[in-house]
Amino acid sequence: MAAGVAGAATSQPQLRLTDRSPVVVQGTHFRAGESVTVVLTTAGRWTRRAVAAADGSFRVRFGVTLRPCEDVTLQGFGSKGSRARSLPQPRTQCGAAPTG
Repeated sequence: MAAGVAGAATSQPQLRLTDRSPVVVQGTHFRAGESVTVVLTTAGRWTRRAVAAADGSFRVRFGVTLRPCEDVTLQGFGSKGSRARSLPQPRTQCGAAPTG
């Protein structure tokens, strides 16, 4: 049963930041041929559209460069109902002054 759950989790639509200068986002596990709107939110908000390939993947490029420790949220909205969201990750090496 656990293997089925793990397999199901990997088939959910996902967004991943693959480059920060300029920003490139890769989408996977969307429906084939689905039109996907990708929203990038940081200090501003930008939108791009892509069509998922037969394997459900796509790549979009934004004309934006992110600073090394800048938070970014990604959202993907597919025309056939697929949804994905990527929230900012906890910072472990970005300018946090040591305490103590």
